[in-house]
Amino acid sequence: METVLRADDHKGGWLHMDFGDLMQRLTEEVDELFELQGTEPANEFVIKEAADVANFAMMIADLVRRSSREGRAER
Repeated sequence: METVLRADDHKGGWLHMDFGDLMQRLTEEVDELFELQGTEPANEFVIKEAADVANFAMMIADLVRRSSREGRAER
């Protein structure tokens, strides 16, 4: 997962993305992973797509956690 994130560092991270953007990307990555169904489990493409799915799920969790913290700080 970390390797995939580092390879995409030039894209500027996810902090500029909103929940809908991240959900769209997660859905796209799940679709890509699903398309690889039936391939060799150790296939490098399966591993990369699974890492992409995990990373977008992590980004969503981070966004929600940050939003929750900001909401508490404003109260």
